[in-house]
Amino acid sequence: MEAIEEATTLPILRPLVGRDKSEIIELAKMIGTYEISIRPQEDCCQLFTPRHPTAKPKLSKIKEIEKNIPIEKLVKNALEKVEVEIID
Repeated sequence: MEAIEEATTLPILRPLVGRDKSEIIELAKMIGTYEISIRPQEDCCQLFTPRHPTAKPKLSKIKEIEKNIPIEKLVKNALEKVEVEIID
């Protein structure tokens, strides 16, 4: 997370900031991730972690990799697929 913070000039708003545990659980049930989160693991994030994660990524390497990401194309594609839902 620290490397991500260093690599961006924009503020990063974490999607669950400001929510309490019960709200997060209800949201997880609503979007279908609750069952994954309660699997018997030390930490449910282990299910999605690479076997050999980079523990201390170098900012220079991150910037090098980012140069090959077609940001404009990805943003355009994402904006074309945006759906707005109002949840009361």
